[in-house]
Amino acid sequence: MGGPEVVDDYFAKKGQRSYADKIYSNLAEFYFEKLRFEDAAAVYKSFVNLNPYHKVAPHFSMRVVEIYGEAGFPKLVVEAKKDFATRYALNASYWDHVDIDTAADVVGFLKTNLTDLAGHYHALYQEDLLVEERPAHFVEASRWYRQLLASFPEDPDTPGIHYRLADLLLENEDFIDAAQEYERTAYAYDAHDKSAAAGYAAVYAYRQELTVATGARQRDVKDATVESSLKFADTFPEHEEAPVVLGAAADDLYEMKDFERAIESGHKLVDRYPGTDRALRRSAWAVIAHSSIDIAAYQDAEVAYMNVLQLTDADDETRPAIIDGLAAAIYKQAEQANLLEDYRAAAGHFLRIKALAPTSSIRSGAEYDAAAALMKLEDWTQASDVLEEFRASHPDHELNAEATKQLAYIYREDGQTARSAAEHERIAAEAEDPELSREALLVAAELYDEVHVIEDAIRVYEQYVDNYPRPLDIAVETRNRLAEIYHEQMDYQRYFDELNEMIDADREAGPERTDRSRFLASKAALVLAERQ
Repeated sequence: MGGPEVVDDYFAKKGQRSYADKIYSNLAEFYFEKLRFEDAAAVYKSFVNLNPYHKVAPHFSMRVVEIYGEAGFPKLVVEAKKDFATRYALNASYWDHVDIDTAADVVGFLKTNLTDLAGHYHALYQEDLLVEERPAHFVEASRWYRQLLASFPEDPDTPGIHYRLADLLLENEDFIDAAQEYERTAYAYDAHDKSAAAGYAAVYAYRQELTVATGARQRDVKDATVESSLKFADTFPEHEEAPVVLGAAADDLYEMKDFERAIESGHKLVDRYPGTDRALRRSAWAVIAHSSIDIAAYQDAEVAYMNVLQLTDADDETRPAIIDGLAAAIYKQAEQANLLEDYRAAAGHFLRIKALAPTSSIRSGAEYDAAAALMKLEDWTQASDVLEEFRASHPDHELNAEATKQLAYIYREDGQTARSAAEHERIAAEAEDPELSREALLVAAELYDEVHVIEDAIRVYEQYVDNYPRPLDIAVETRNRLAEIYHEQMDYQRYFDELNEMIDADREAGPERTDRSRFLASKAALVLAERQ
């Protein structure tokens, strides 16, 4: 009599009967037994098309899937599953006529078909031989995954499905979408066996996007990467990769100049994972140290740099830079104390650099600054000790000449006039400025003279007049003082010799002669005349 069209025509003419579904079913199964698979499927599909809201329609649709499967028609199986998933989607018109609470079996069929379709197209997407069709397979797999997630948000299997969707996006190098779906998988559901893996995969996907992002977008991606990393580390602290993720986030925060959060993240790592990889802890302490310097938390920076040093090998090429960082942290504390006029504390900090960072490039300058702070306290003894050691330890330092000047001043203020005189001699010997050298030498002689260290006074006075016959007045005055000393010592020959030198110096000066030089020369001449 023909195929399913005969049955369709009969019921169209005679009207529907309560047993119509059995007629269609019996006919379809008859065809199936005769291996007429297409006819069997056509009978079932015909009934479904004519009776879309009949209670057996979903079962007939599933029977079509089974028939194509048993017949070995995989493409038709897929099309039948897609037809079912579309016809009975939870937003389809079917559910306007059927109470979903009474159709658990249909909902179960829907879930099965959606799962199969998503998995099928995902597998096709991964086939190396189907590269050209990959975009189409991606669209299909994504479509069915998303319909499945929207249809069964509370299902126990949903987190795993969500994870597979994120995997698909990652494979397609849609890194941001993948990261966001991994995050939803990790944090939008109650804890499940993929939670931690999804959280870590989200961080990985964001970091993949960082490798291709450019311009302002790179900052946005880095922000998202850091937030995802911190959330992962806080939510899954026991994950084996949590320390690494947290350390990378701390590095990023420092690079982004978010110093407070960089410090917080670094401390979380070292406090939470004391037994983790040494290099990782060292890096975290370095972030804390550098960030603390940038926010002027110098005491915290010092502690952090000390920890970095403890974790740094003696032959590590970065060790000198770390030592300099430690010295800088201490130096900044000294500067702060100076600003507060707490010079004792400032000197203490400056001197700590020698003890804690002896190879630092700023050690020598810090020692000099320590002496300056002690001088403000008029602690002449310690100030001089520091400067003496400074000169001995750093003989070629550019501040050596200044240290000598300071020592000359300190000894004079401290009543150690002879030592001050010796330092002035040193100034004279080392000064590149002739005028400074001349003045220092004269002061040295006068200081020796002041404290009656006569032999040294004579020696330096004589050196002065030999080296500096000009200015004339000063040279003649100096010779006059020498003559007085020789007279006091009853060394008359040298006394008379010096008087003659005064007379000669004035005579030879010519137009440079002054009233004072004439007076002293005349006085000397009178003494010599009286001697005659």
